[in-house]
Amino acid sequence: MNLKKVGYMLFILMPFSLCAFEFEISEMAEVAKSPEITIKDQNNDICAKVVVSTEINDVNFGSGSLGIVGIENNKPNNTYILYLPWGSKSLWFKHKEYVPYYYTFKGVEKGKTYKVSLGTKKDSKDPNKFKISKNKIVFNSLEMDPSDMTVRYMKNEDCKAAIRLISDLPVKTLKTLFNQDITHVSCETPPCSEPVENIDKMICIKKLVSFNELLNNIRSLDKSAIGDITIEKNLVYNLLISWR
Repeated sequence: MNLKKVGYMLFILMPFSLCAFEFEISEMAEVAKSPEITIKDQNNDICAKVVVSTEINDVNFGSGSLGIVGIENNKPNNTYILYLPWGSKSLWFKHKEYVPYYYTFKGVEKGKTYKVSLGTKKDSKDPNKFKISKNKIVFNSLEMDPSDMTVRYMKNEDCKAAIRLISDLPVKTLKTLFNQDITHVSCETPPCSEPVENIDKMICIKKLVSFNELLNNIRSLDKSAIGDITIEKNLVYNLLISWR
């Protein structure tokens, strides 16, 4: 399966994972001509339909705060059909043999059909075998995120700002990069459709400093795409971290 790698697709690793494979997913594309959608969400609005083509069996799906209205498994055609409320911007994929995968996209629109292809990454790496002395870490992007869940976390922890670390690396490794504490935040309460264990690895910023001042001095760290910005009060950031 020839899949296009998309930079803003995000990997999440469950703690102590024994998963052998990683998902790879194509960019979401709108289907120009498709049957009329009649499924509605709890607000009586017409849903968007996402057709996931895959040869992987028994994939579990979830979404953000808006949830998933319905799922159809069309095994003969190797497809799953997901009905999402309009405005949905994320999906996660889980399988017992794969590293869980968190996928973000532009908000879907009412009554429209979209398609994606889900496959297996050919050069899967085991995050538990990462060694800071041998591997290089890359900070790909640092962007603001107005997530309600994170805002609640900030208030509970008395944070002036927060950074969500989006990475498949385990917390014990991420802790070596920063001079700030890293905590897990789980989606365990409504409006989440079901718990998603340890999707978020968070840094609670209690003193406003520049981004560089949060980092330990590590030679294998590439932060050229970020630069040195000042963390601003009451803002939440997503930091995408990759490694090779």
